[in-house]
Amino acid sequence: MKSLKIIYIAVFFLICAAPSLLMGILGGSGTAEKRTFAPMPKLITGSGLNSKFGDGFDAYISDRFAFRQQLVTLNALISHKIFGTSSEDSVIAGKDGWLFFAQTVDSYTVRNSPDRQEVLDITEDLYAVKEYCEDKGADFIFTVAPNKNTVYGEYMPDNYLRVFDLQMYDIFGYRYPVYLDNSPPFPNYCNLISVLTDGASEAAPELLYHKWDSHWNNRGALLAYRTVMDFSGIPYDGYAGISPQLLRDWDGDLYGMLYPSLNEKDWQYHYGIDFTYEITSPYISPEDVTVTTENPNGNGKLLVYRDSFCNALLPFFAQHFKEAYFSRITPYDLSLIDEFQPDLVIIEIAERNVPLLANNIQLARNNE
Repeated sequence: MKSLKIIYIAVFFLICAAPSLLMGILGGSGTAEKRTFAPMPKLITGSGLNSKFGDGFDAYISDRFAFRQQLVTLNALISHKIFGTSSEDSVIAGKDGWLFFAQTVDSYTVRNSPDRQEVLDITEDLYAVKEYCEDKGADFIFTVAPNKNTVYGEYMPDNYLRVFDLQMYDIFGYRYPVYLDNSPPFPNYCNLISVLTDGASEAAPELLYHKWDSHWNNRGALLAYRTVMDFSGIPYDGYAGISPQLLRDWDGDLYGMLYPSLNEKDWQYHYGIDFTYEITSPYISPEDVTVTTENPNGNGKLLVYRDSFCNALLPFFAQHFKEAYFSRITPYDLSLIDEFQPDLVIIEIAERNVPLLANNIQLARNNE
């Protein structure tokens, strides 16, 4: 009997110690959770003994103990499936299994909106870019990729209350707060917010955004592409006669953050388009800071200052234009307009990032 107790105690402590003992073999790296893990702190620094070594070492161990991703996932499953909440600060657990990016909350609730002067500054800077493009012989379009909860707000938790019954950036075309009345409109603004909001209700249950990702799906991206090209006035192929295939093969970014050790897929629309463009820059993924493409059968030259929402737009644009340049560099490098000599320049930015425009454009103009 005594020996059984000893064995039980030994097994218990072995289980408790296993995550630390196996840290070097089974510990995580931060890739699945899309963040950088805490580095190993130095006990002695240039100024002497590191007084914060204990906190740093604790963070280092917490990030790397074995089975971390499995335990994080288990905690997330319990929080989400039983209590309807998210255990990950960057992810909001919505209704009917929907997930939303937490950084879009200010836009959704219309809190921390840019004040009138900030809006006027952004407008002035956009007009300056427009004039710069036109001086170089290029057309200009400004467009905003709507946050997912702007289009599918009915799936947001009820505790996220709106300050106004309108979007934070309704200055972009169809409604806007009282303090923005009589503000000059943004130049050459292509309104994707109203188009995708209307399309979501018309196309239901054929979704325009992923349930487990922060971005639009290929169906939503194609609608956005058609809207921008219609706005440009350039004749184009809208692929209207193609019926997409719906497959469950998409890795949702929000799902990966919430459940790092699971690999369940989200739904994605596949159009089976025979794209003939070629990527001419060193390429790893659509997330690359710079992507350049060529299509001998295309027409004209396109320059896009963009963010991750343009990942799904890129193939459509690359197929249409003879040459295309997609840049994620911020502040925007306006010297590209002189070097690339495009026929069309597009600034595409996610709704939640619009307040950054004043900084991105102003600094770019100052650094010409």
